[in-house]
Amino acid sequence: MGHLIAWLYLRTRRVRWVWPFLLALPLGLALWSISGARYSQDLFDALPHEPELERYGALLRSTGQGRVIAGFSGEPGVPLDSLSISADRFTERLLHAHPDLIASAFTRPDPDVFEDAVASIHAQLPVYADAQVLARVARMDSLAVDSAIGAVRNRLASFSGELELNNVLADPFGLSTPLIGRLMASGRMAGITLLNGQLFTPDSTVAIVVITLRMEDQRVLDTLNTAIAQACAPGVAGAVFGSVPMAAVNARRITTDATNTSLLALVLIVAILIWWYRSWRIPILFTIPPAIGFVLGWGALAWSRPGISSLSLGAGAALLGIAFDYCFHFFTHLRHRRDIAATLREISAPMLLGCTTTVLAFAALSFTGSRILADLGIVAVCMLIGAALTVLLVLPHFVAVPLPVEAEHAPPRAPGKHSLWGLAFVVVATCALVPFASHVEFDGDPERISWIPDDMRALRDRLEGEKDRLVPVLVEGHASSADEARVLLERATAHVRHAGHDSLVPLMPTDLHPSGSGVTERMARWDAVFGGTNGARFQHWVQQAAAHHGFVPDAFASFTRQLGDAQAWEPDSAVLNLSGEVVAHTGNEVVLAARLMLPPDRIAGLEAAFAQEPGTGVLHRHKLGKRMQQLVNDDLAGILWRTSLIVFLALLITYGRIELALITFLPMALGWVWILGICGLFGIHFNAVNILVCTFVFGLGDDYCIFTSEGLLARFRTGEDHTRSFRGAVILSAVTTIIGTGVLVFAEHPALRSIAFLSVAGMAALLVISLTVQPALFHLLIAGRAANGKQPFTLLSLTISLFAFLYFLAGCLLLSALWLLFLVLPAPGRMKQHWTRRVISLFTGSLVYVMVNVRKDIRGFRAAVKDRPAILVANHNSFIDILAMLMITPEAVMMTNRWVWNSPFFGRVVRYAGYLCTDDGQEANVEKARGLMAQGLSIIIFPEGTRSKDGTIGRFHKGAFQMAEALNVPIIPVVLHGFGEAMGRSDALLKNTTISMRTLPAIMPDEPRFGQGYRARTKAISHWFKEEYEKIRAARETPSWFHERLIRNFTYKGPVIEWYTRVKARMDRDLHELLHARIARDATVVDLGAGHGMVSRLLYWSAPARRIMAFERDEEKVLMARHCYSKDEGITFNQADLRDLVPPPADAYVIKDVLHYMDPTAQRALLLACARNLRPGGSILLRDGFSAPGARHVRTRWTERLSTGIGFNKTSGELHFMAKDTLLAIAAEAGLAVEWALAEARTSNELAILSATDARP
Repeated sequence: MGHLIAWLYLRTRRVRWVWPFLLALPLGLALWSISGARYSQDLFDALPHEPELERYGALLRSTGQGRVIAGFSGEPGVPLDSLSISADRFTERLLHAHPDLIASAFTRPDPDVFEDAVASIHAQLPVYADAQVLARVARMDSLAVDSAIGAVRNRLASFSGELELNNVLADPFGLSTPLIGRLMASGRMAGITLLNGQLFTPDSTVAIVVITLRMEDQRVLDTLNTAIAQACAPGVAGAVFGSVPMAAVNARRITTDATNTSLLALVLIVAILIWWYRSWRIPILFTIPPAIGFVLGWGALAWSRPGISSLSLGAGAALLGIAFDYCFHFFTHLRHRRDIAATLREISAPMLLGCTTTVLAFAALSFTGSRILADLGIVAVCMLIGAALTVLLVLPHFVAVPLPVEAEHAPPRAPGKHSLWGLAFVVVATCALVPFASHVEFDGDPERISWIPDDMRALRDRLEGEKDRLVPVLVEGHASSADEARVLLERATAHVRHAGHDSLVPLMPTDLHPSGSGVTERMARWDAVFGGTNGARFQHWVQQAAAHHGFVPDAFASFTRQLGDAQAWEPDSAVLNLSGEVVAHTGNEVVLAARLMLPPDRIAGLEAAFAQEPGTGVLHRHKLGKRMQQLVNDDLAGILWRTSLIVFLALLITYGRIELALITFLPMALGWVWILGICGLFGIHFNAVNILVCTFVFGLGDDYCIFTSEGLLARFRTGEDHTRSFRGAVILSAVTTIIGTGVLVFAEHPALRSIAFLSVAGMAALLVISLTVQPALFHLLIAGRAANGKQPFTLLSLTISLFAFLYFLAGCLLLSALWLLFLVLPAPGRMKQHWTRRVISLFTGSLVYVMVNVRKDIRGFRAAVKDRPAILVANHNSFIDILAMLMITPEAVMMTNRWVWNSPFFGRVVRYAGYLCTDDGQEANVEKARGLMAQGLSIIIFPEGTRSKDGTIGRFHKGAFQMAEALNVPIIPVVLHGFGEAMGRSDALLKNTTISMRTLPAIMPDEPRFGQGYRARTKAISHWFKEEYEKIRAARETPSWFHERLIRNFTYKGPVIEWYTRVKARMDRDLHELLHARIARDATVVDLGAGHGMVSRLLYWSAPARRIMAFERDEEKVLMARHCYSKDEGITFNQADLRDLVPPPADAYVIKDVLHYMDPTAQRALLLACARNLRPGGSILLRDGFSAPGARHVRTRWTERLSTGIGFNKTSGELHFMAKDTLLAIAAEAGLAVEWALAEARTSNELAILSATDARP
C-alpha cells in the first residue's frame, strides 16, 4: 500500500492541484448538508429513542422548565422590609421592562385565585365530594344532620368564623374538605412560606419571587441579573435559580473555560510544534486534514439525520485528536527521512491500518442503544477517512521538506534489558491495578457534572435544603388519548391510596380534572346518596336544622341546590389552573402527569407502588441517570467485545500472524485495564461526558500500538531503524494530547475537569504501555532471539514448547514421588532400582513421542545390548538426546555431569537409579560400571562431553573408550541426527523437524581395524563415527530438509513474503533438489537475481562448505536477506544491477527467474560474461520462462505481470522472455552445452544447464 501511495504522489506532482479539485466535491456536498441541518441542544435528542425517555423529555419540555425563582437575602442587621422592598421593586421592573420574555412574576400571591378555585369546587360537589365523607354523610339521619349544622354554627361563632363563612355555608358537611386540604398542601411550594402576604423561605431570611418565562432565551439570565442589580436595596443581594438560568450559566462557564484552556493549550502545543519541527508553517498545515475530516463527518451526520444533537457534534469534535495524530506521523517521519515519497512508503500502511481499525471500531457504535454514540460513529467514520486520505494524498503536494534532524545518524539501539525491566514494571502495575478495575463507578447524577455559582447554590440550599433536597418527580399516565391517560392515572392513584400511601400522592391532576368515566362514577356515587327522594328528604333535614339553629332559610342554598340528581359537569379554569396537570405528546401517545416534590428516600416507595400499574410510570432525574448508566454499561460491554474483535481481526488479516496481532492488541487491552484501575484507585467516576473520552483514547491507543509495531517490524525486516521517528511521533502526539486535555484541569466546570483527569490518565497509561510492552514482547519473543541466531517463537511453537516443558516438569515431580514411595517400599534394592529405570524409560519415551511436531525415525539399540552389556556412545546435540537414549531400554544407565546429578528436579531419582557422575573420577566410575554390568546394565556415554552448538561432532574424550578397554566390553556407536535442529543448545524452542537414531555395528574389544589401546581406538572410532554421521547428513540434509528453517527466516517479515516463501519452496522443491545435486558441495556459487536469498540459503545449508555470492537489484530484498536470524557466514548478499554487473569467477552460476526482466542485449551480455568467468568443470544453471506458443507460456506471462504489477518484483521496462533457440545460439557462441533438465507442467518455466565443452574457446 505504501508503494501505491508513493507512486500516486510521484505521478501527480506536476498536476498537484487536481487533488484540491477532487476534494472540493465532497466538501461542497458536506457544507450543503450542514447549511440545511437543524440543531438541538436538548439532552434527550442525544439519547436513545426509548418510549420512557421520550415521555420524560416531552414532559420536561411541557412542565415548569420555564419557571425561575429569585431570592433576596440581606447582610446581618438588614431589616426584613429591605428584602420585601427589593423583591417588590424587582417584580415591578421585570414585568414592565421585559414583557416579551416574562409571562408572570409575583412575590405576593393573589388570594383571589385560590378562593375562586375553592368556590368552583363547592359549586361542583357531585364531582369533587370525597367518597369516604360522602359515605359517612349517607348514613346520617335527621338528628345527625341537626348535630352537624349545630357544629357549623359553633365554628362560625368562633374568632376565625367570619373568614370561613362562605366555605362552611357552601359545604357544611365537609364533603370537599379532603380535596381542598390536599390542594392547599400542594400550593405550598417546597421551601417557601407566606409571611405577611409575601413569599419567604421558612427561616424568613430570603424574600422569594416566582417568575414564569415566555421563552427560554439566552437573554433571560442577563435580564434577571440586570433587574436584580437595579432592585436591590443597600445590604441586599439577589440570586436566581431554575433550569433556564442554570443552563445559561453552565453554557457560559463552559464557553469561558473552553476558551481559556484552549488558548493555553494552543500556545503550549504550537510552541512544542515549532520547537520540534523548526517551522512556523507546519502548525498551520496541521489543522487542514482534521478540519477537512471534521467537515466531512459533520456533513455526513447532517445528511443522515433530520436533526443533529449539539452534544453528538461536540462529542465528534473530541475525535479531532485522532485526526491530528495522522499529521504527527507524517511530519515526524518527513522530518527524519527528508523524502516525501519515502515517508509515504513508510507510514501509509500503518496509517491506513490504524484508520481502518479505528473506523471499524467506531462504525460498531452504530449498533449501540445510545443515540449519541451512534452519531459519534457516523462522524468518526467520515472524519477519520477524510483526514487520513487528505494527509496521504493531498498534504504531501503542499509541504516543504523540513530541516534535517541533528542526531539522525545515531546508531540504532535495539531493546535490551531495559525493555524487560519496563515489561516487569507493567506486569506489576497491571497486577496492582486489576483489583481496582472493578471499583469504577458511573455517576449518573446530571447535577454532578453541572456548574452552579455560589449565590445560586446558596439559594437552592435555602429552598431545598443542603442535604436530602426534595426531588421533582413526574407521575405519568400515557395512552392514545388524554381521557384514557386520565383513566390509567386515576386507577393507579386509587390503588396507591387504597394501599395506605396517601402521602406519596397528596394531589393528582385527576382529583381536579377527572376522566369522563371518573366523572360518571363520581356522579353515580352522588346520585346514590342524594338522588331522587333522598335528596329532597336530606334538603328538608338541612333546612329544618338550619332553622333550629337560627340560620336564615336559604343560608345553605348553594349546597341544597346540588342535592338531587347530579347535573352535567364542565371543568372550571380556576380549578384546572391549580391542578398542576402537565400534558405532552410523543408520537401517537398523550402523556399526562403530575409534578410532585419528594425526598429522595421516598421515591423508591412511589416507584414500587406504581410498578404494577400498566400505562403509568414514575420519572425523575435520578432515574434518567440510572438509565443512562445502564445504557452506558450495556453499550460499553457491547462496544468492548465488538470493537476488540473487529480490531483484532483487522490486525490479524493485515499482519498475517496471530502473534503480531496479539503483541499489537495486548497493549490496547492492558491500557483499558489501566484506565479502569486508575479510575478505581483514585476515585475518578465515569459520567455522561467523560465516557466519550474512552472512545477517543481507544482510537489514539489503536494508532500508537500499530505504529509502534510497524517501527519494530521495519527494523526486524530490513535492519533499517526508523523506530525513532515512529516513537517520536507517538510521544509527540501523546504529549500534545495530554496538554490539550490536561489543561482542562484548570477549568471550573466539573464536566471539563472530569475529562482532564480521565484523558490524562488514559493517555499516560497508553503511552507507557505502548512504549514498553510492545518493544519488550517483540524483543523477547522475536527480535532478541533473531539477533542471537535463534528462531523466533510462534504462538504454536511457544505453546508446544511450554507444553513439553510442563510435561517434563510434571514427570520429574512424579518420579520424585515414586522415589519417596520406593524408599519406604519393602522390596529388594535392585528390584526398586530396576522399577525406577523402567519408569524413567517409559516417561522419557512418552515425552519424546508427545512432541507431535517432531517426526521420529528411531532405530534403537535394544537388540544390540540384549545379550551382552556394552558401552553406548552417541553424539550430543540437544537435551532431547538424553531422553531418546534413555527411552530405548531400562537396562541402561547414563554417565551424567554434576548439574544433572545435583538437579533438584531429578537428581535424587538419577542417583537412586544407579547413574554415574563424571565428577567421581575415571577409576571410581570404572569400578561402579563393572558392578552395573555385572547386573546386565549397559552404560550410555556422550564422549563429546558437551552439546554441540552447530550440529557438527566435537572431539571425543577418551573416558568411554578407556572404560570399554578396562571392562573388556564392546562399544556400540549410536548416531543421532536432527536433535540439535529440534532443540538447540541454550534454547527452549521445540522446532518442527525430523529426528533420527541409527545404531552402528558393535565394535568388539579385539577388533583390529580401530587399532590397539584406548588412545588409538578413540581417534579411529571418532573418525569413523563422524564419517557415518556425515553420510546421514548428506542423505537427509538436502534443500527439502531445510524448508521449515527457510520459512521461519521470513516469518514476521510480512504476510506476502512469508506465504511466497511457503508456496515457492513447495513449488520449486524438485528444482532445489536438482540444483543441490548438480553443484559440487565445495563449489563457489554466484546467485544472480537472488531475490530474498531463498536458493542461496538452501544451497548453503545443504552443503556448508559452499561459498555463495548473491546479487540482487532490489535493495529492500537485499536488506531483508541480510537480516535473517540464520547467521550464514558462507553467504554474502550484494546489491547490483545485473545489466551492469561483471560476474565474479565461480564454479556455478544460478540464474533463476530473473533473465526475462532484462532486454535481449543485456541477457546475451550476462550469459557470455558468466561463460567467460566460469571455472573448469563448472556450469550455468538457468531457470526461466522460455517463450513458446501455448497456454503454459500465457500463464507464465500473466503471473509475472501480476508480481510486477503489485510491486513484489520490480522492473524498469517490458518483460522479455527468451526463446530456446536464442539460448542455444548464445551457448554455442560461448562454447557451452545445453541440457534441458526440468520443465514445469503448467508454465513455460524450464531449467537449462549450460556446461563447458572441449570446444570452448
